[in-house]
Parts: sequence; structure tokens; C-alpha cells
Amino acid sequence: MAGAAVPKDAQQARISDDEHVIVVIDSQTGEVRQCGDHSGYCVAMAPWKRADTLPMKLTAHAEDLERDAARAAAAPNDGKR
Repeated sequence: MAGAAVPKDAQQARISDDEHVIVVIDSQTGEVRQCGDHSGYCVAMAPWKRADTLPMKLTAHAEDLERDAARAAAAPNDGKR
């Protein structure tokens, strides 16, 4: 998934500046849109328009990442960082 682009203007609000998230649901189209109050960055999803892209395709599932992290933590430390 793509993140928000970094603004070119240093004074422009970023996602981390948002204090509230505004969520709107269109009852006609089913579109869900959430926007930050300061950054204006919005994420939209229309589940029945984009059914071909859902669910997201992942390179690894959360369980895979947790298992790999547990294995790495349990592995003996050979002095390298």
C-alpha cells in the first residue's frame, strides 16, 4: 500500500499533525472515505466498485512476520549486530 507523499512545503501539515480523522460513508455508492483534519490526506474505499482488488495481496501475513521475529529473537547471538 502506498503512503502519503511528503509535502514539498516544510510548513504544510503532515499526517502526523492530524488531530482528528473524519470518516464519511456514502449510502448510495458504499464509498468510505477518511480524511485527516489538518493534512487533508484522504483514503477512500468503495468495496463493491473495486471487488477485484480485495482482499489485498501480501508478500507475508502477520503470522509469518511474528514467527520470523520470534525465531530471530530466539537465535543465538554470534556477536554481530
